[in-house]
Amino acid sequence: MTKAAKTSLKPTPKFASEKAERTYWETHDSTEHLDWSKARKVSLPNLKPTTKSI
Repeated sequence: MTKAAKTSLKPTPKFASEKAERTYWETHDSTEHLDWSKARKVSLPNLKPTTKSI
């Protein structure tokens, strides 16, 4: 991402409810708010499989 693009990131909005947050992210692109070029892979070695839905 270029230097100019970094300054144009929008702040992540605050949401009144989880439903409002879900609706927002269904209609907006996260790249408007986050610099995904700085993302790192995460390893969860102790995560166990489950038969129950979350």
